[in-house]
Amino acid sequence: MAHILGDLFANQLNGTQFADLIEGLAGNDTLNGHGGDDIVLAGDGADSVNSGAGNDTVEGGAGNDTLNGGSGDDRVEGGAGDDLVKGSDGNDLLFGGSGDDVMSGGRDDDEVHGGDGADELHGNAGQDLLFGGSGDDALYGDAGNDTLEGGAGNDMLYGGDGDDLLYGFSWGGEPVPAQDAGALVNADEPVEDTDYLQGGSGADTFEFRWLIDAKDEIIAKHTDANGNIDYSMNGVAGENSNVHDHWVESIGTNVVTDFDAAEGDTLVFRGHTVQLESASHADFDGNGQVDTILAFVSNQGGNGGAHDGDKVGQVVILNQKIDAADIAVDAGVFFGVEEPFSVLG
Repeated sequence: MAHILGDLFANQLNGTQFADLIEGLAGNDTLNGHGGDDIVLAGDGADSVNSGAGNDTVEGGAGNDTLNGGSGDDRVEGGAGDDLVKGSDGNDLLFGGSGDDVMSGGRDDDEVHGGDGADELHGNAGQDLLFGGSGDDALYGDAGNDTLEGGAGNDMLYGGDGDDLLYGFSWGGEPVPAQDAGALVNADEPVEDTDYLQGGSGADTFEFRWLIDAKDEIIAKHTDANGNIDYSMNGVAGENSNVHDHWVESIGTNVVTDFDAAEGDTLVFRGHTVQLESASHADFDGNGQVDTILAFVSNQGGNGGAHDGDKVGQVVILNQKIDAADIAVDAGVFFGVEEPFSVLG
């Protein structure tokens, strides 16, 4: 493997038709891998990379970089900065890193992670996986049966053509506990996210998961130094013997813009200690059409405590008056409480 090394200034470095290690170091570099399975490390600076043919690994480093994996199954990481990241041909794995990135998977089946920042992600052709990460992101599945997950933040999800799966999320704000004389402290609240989901053509699934990341460590985070469960935390939903508690505040409004049961669209709701309280019908967006508004509350069961029944968010289905047949209920609950949605009948 040839080792092609730049310096602290702006370089133009070209690889061979074989496997190369190309390092730009500092400066605004232009790096071309050409053929072979190359490793291209751009380094700091506003760099331009085209790794060419082959299964390449590209790291942009700090700076606003333009990175193109070329043909082949590539791994491309933007790093810090506002990057333009393209996978092109092949089954690519793309990471934007921190910053406001624009990312495109290209042809074939790609996996795209926006990371921190307000990112724009495109799947293009193929069955793609798009993950926005934290920040207010826009995700476009484009052609193919894609999976879109906005993550934390106020996200816009567009499935495009194909039978797509679109996730609306709200993370639980699980605290990092600290021990002080046997008491747990620090209670971060959940982030209030508002997502807009548009499936596009095809039989799409809109799945909402609320207050995630609570269940696995809940006992450890409620146990004091003597091994006793501590229920004295403020802001805990359902301070009771169910040991199923969680920090609860509003988790925002999620809007489905183009639900169509005739196309085979489906709604799925899962949530940690969350259940449907009511379904109402009104003109939510002021366009003269009837919309469905689903309100969700915290549900802790018996002896639920002060936060049982707190409103935690709503899902709005634009231009549709839906009923129970449009909603999928999974008996195998894996994120807490799930109730039949017969109220919609």
